[in-house]
Amino acid sequence: MRYVTALCLIFALECACEVVIQLEPEKAAKVIESAIKCSSKHGLNFDVLERLRSKERTKDEKFLKFLYCTLDDLKVVKKNGYFIEEEALKFVPKQHQAVLKKALEECNKKQGKDRIDVLYNVSRCMRDDSNIRVTI
Repeated sequence: MRYVTALCLIFALECACEVVIQLEPEKAAKVIESAIKCSSKHGLNFDVLERLRSKERTKDEKFLKFLYCTLDDLKVVKKNGYFIEEEALKFVPKQHQAVLKKALEECNKKQGKDRIDVLYNVSRCMRDDSNIRVTI
């Protein structure tokens, strides 16, 4: 009985863990290039990016416009704010594509009043509901 309890505890802890997907170096370089281009375009400083890293949960319009610009430049987001799943999957290693595809399919159902609101809702779903974090 002790072993069953221990296994259940381990499984519960494992399920509560965040899935962290590390981009491959060449893909990360493209993301950084687009982010730099869009940060100057939207007058963003890197304090905003630090807030994102710390998972601060504020709906920052300036940051969301920067995020949309970056994703649009990478051609992974549609004009309405939804992810283009096939294109987004190209940025992650093959072993993570199935979990990301499932999350994108579910989160791309979120709605919003405009493309920035849609992007916010989809991104928040990815982080909160799917518990996935993509890093560079």
